[in-house]
Amino acid sequence: MAMFRYRRDSALRYSRTLADHFRSSSWSASPSVSKSSVVSPVSSGSLAVPQHIQQAAVSYVSITTLFLSAHETWEQADDLMHSGSGLLRELDSCVAPLSLTASMISLVTYIRLGLHRIRRDTQNQSQL
Repeated sequence: MAMFRYRRDSALRYSRTLADHFRSSSWSASPSVSKSSVVSPVSSGSLAVPQHIQQAAVSYVSITTLFLSAHETWEQADDLMHSGSGLLRELDSCVAPLSLTASMISLVTYIRLGLHRIRRDTQNQSQL
């Protein structure tokens, strides 16, 4: 994760470039590509790519984009946690800090305890 954080800006730039390319380009596979492993040019300056390769590349860009988006959202949530009321720090000390690799059981436990604390605080405030 540390290596990804170090290269995140480059990864974002590359991901946007590839995503824009796949959105705007009209890739085509020549009929001879599916029958042989030799790639033939469609016109000057372009190259025919087998359809399964193009689909794999598009899928890879989509998955990478989702990963980058999740990482960005995680960092935003981390920033909000540090400027918040202290509830998340309290939950971290009671349960365990959540991470990108936390199990579903850890997530459910964390949320349940958080909801319990919020209900308790709401009841205490309504009694005042």
